Amino acid sequence: MFESMKDGYRQNLAKLHNKYSQDPVRQHKHRAITFATLAALLLVFVAASSAYAISYGEKAAPASFLVGVEVSGKTPSEIKKIAEKEFEKIKLTLTSSDVIVRATLPELGVNLDADATAQKVLDTGNERNIFAKFNPFIKKENDLIVQIDKKVVQEYLNGQFYAISTPISEPIVAYKNNLKAFEIVSGKDGKIISLESVMPTINDVLSHPREVIQNVNLSEASPTVSDENAIEARDYANERLKLRLNMIHDGKVLYFIDPWDIAAFFEFTPNTETGKFDVNFSDDKIKTFLDQKLTPSVSGSPVAEKLLVNKDGETLMVITAGKNGMAPSDINWLVGEIKQALVDGATLNADMKLVETPFETEKIVTEDNRWIEYNVSTFTLTLWNGASQLWSTSNTANGKPSTPTIVGSFRVFLKFPIQTMTGGTAGVEVGDNAYYSIPGVKWVTYWGPGGYAFHTASWLGGNVRSRISHGCVNMFEADAKKVYDFAEVGTRVVVHY
Repeated sequence: MFESMKDGYRQNLAKLHNKYSQDPVRQHKHRAITFATLAALLLVFVAASSAYAISYGEKAAPASFLVGVEVSGKTPSEIKKIAEKEFEKIKLTLTSSDVIVRATLPELGVNLDADATAQKVLDTGNERNIFAKFNPFIKKENDLIVQIDKKVVQEYLNGQFYAISTPISEPIVAYKNNLKAFEIVSGKDGKIISLESVMPTINDVLSHPREVIQNVNLSEASPTVSDENAIEARDYANERLKLRLNMIHDGKVLYFIDPWDIAAFFEFTPNTETGKFDVNFSDDKIKTFLDQKLTPSVSGSPVAEKLLVNKDGETLMVITAGKNGMAPSDINWLVGEIKQALVDGATLNADMKLVETPFETEKIVTEDNRWIEYNVSTFTLTLWNGASQLWSTSNTANGKPSTPTIVGSFRVFLKFPIQTMTGGTAGVEVGDNAYYSIPGVKWVTYWGPGGYAFHTASWLGGNVRSRISHGCVNMFEADAKKVYDFAEVGTRVVVHY
């Protein structure tokens, strides 16, 4: 019976096969239905997967971990907070001989890059297809991302273990004024806790944050740059000192840069990858040279105008006349030209464009309009009320060439009707530094730092309009009293040539 059923089934299949194989229309329709069904299923699957991915948006994919902490579905800000918390767990205890050093990673020069860490978590799985990335059964592990300043790490180790280490000395390329050339100061080997001995531990705790105790040992270490490679940098620099760097205006050489000035532009930086000095030229140092040496030499700096004015701003006296200067119009362009010539090892003829630079005006105010003027050149002292001259005399003496009377704008700060005046250096018997003590000096009006004053001088006599003092203005007694009576503490004093 069972065999007869099997035979019947085979016969029915054969009939169906014959039916469809003999009817192309039916066969095509059957295939179309099959493909449509498969496409619909695939579309549903893709749509579901896309919706699943979109639901995560800017969040960590399923099964995402950061140093063992699950961060699935976390936003970037949430991931950063977790990263910062895990980073704070890391502490190193480094021991060598009797020295114990406890440090956090930031102290060592290792700093967390929280933004990069969060982005790495979000990007994890991008190298795979979307199904693998969002598959909750595929674990996606991430470490902390940090910025490591190896120089800071090594300096920290050197500083903490200084008692048992011997520091390395890098060779120095130094300019010698007496030789007008660069020379080498040789480097020295040392014994230090090397960066390489600590890095494996640092890398390990970035994957598994925790407190770690590590024993470290001193090791022989050599300078980054050998003396031989330092000589290469020296020779390169000395060749640059021979360059002619001309500053030209209207076809004339106004200035050429001296070798000792060129030497100041150099910067020698040890390169740990090449074992050589990176030789560069500092923009800031070149600009400083242009501002402080070139500009005053080729064109002159402006001279500020100094005016004495009353409280209403009206000019009482021009103490110093202003004068415009001239300066290169484009300092940054000159910096670039000089730097490029040094890099290329080429002669420079920089055609400078000079522009006028206006002087500034400084106003010195005398609030109550009362002021004292002293002309060092003519020995003339004048008392003023605003622009009105009240009294004047030229019967004065002032400072010797070796101890000149200072010029500028000052204020009366101290007065004595009589005083013993002292000065000089104890133990010195001759010359300008000889100690002196003069009793009975009358009508002393101090106005300048260091003891400059108007006062009587019994020795004046026929020495008026001469330079005999230690810097004070010597006067006859009646004249000194006029000044003393006129001046108050705070009265403006203008001393000029």
